[in-house]
Amino acid sequence: DEFYASHVLEHLDVPDVCVLIQRMYKGLVTGGKLIISVPDLQKVCRFIAEGNEDEILMMWLYGSYRDELMSHRWGYTEKTLKKLLSDAGFNKFNYSEPQDDDSGFKFHGILLSINLECIK
Repeated sequence: DEFYASHVLEHLDVPDVCVLIQRMYKGLVTGGKLIISVPDLQKVCRFIAEGNEDEILMMWLYGSYRDELMSHRWGYTEKTLKKLLSDAGFNKFNYSEPQDDDSGFKFHGILLSINLECIK
């Protein structure tokens, strides 16, 4: 079995994310997968720090200012995401192929998402 969450976690408060990930972990059989994608905070911030002020980057950092429900509540680096997942019980990680959604978006040829496959 498998759970897929693409660009969801950043829209939730961290305590809610912890509960959600723990529930997904418990819901998986041994060998089951959680495929997760979030904006890569380090890559987005690096582009901005280098002087790129494209609105797309601001939306990847903060979410949409046009809809409060689409604003980002938190940001993740690969390290912080893996720590959160490890705390829930996941300990095997692979990079996941981007899907036909935001997980595959590239800015100047660089993928802006962290795409992980977590195995129970």
